[in-house]
Amino acid sequence: MARIRSPPQRDNRSATPVARSQVLGNTGTSGVYTLQNVNSGKCLDVENGRTNDFAAVDQYSCYAGPVQQWRLAA
Repeated sequence: MARIRSPPQRDNRSATPVARSQVLGNTGTSGVYTLQNVNSGKCLDVENGRTNDFAAVDQYSCYAGPVQQWRLAA
C-alpha cells in the first residue's frame, strides 16, 4: 500500500474534485498499467523506486519506467 502525495484540487465553482486518474494503457506486460492524472497529464511514480510499504508516490512526467508501472488488484 502506498500513500499518494497530491493535495486535493477543487474547482472554485463547486466542491467537486477536479483531479481524476485514468489508466493510460498497458505497458506491454500482462496486467501492468501506467496511471495518469487527466488534469496534470502526469503519472503516478514511486519515489526512488522504493518497494517498502507506505513508500511515497508522487506525480511525475510520464515515461513508463518501472517506477510508474502498477498492477491493479481487488
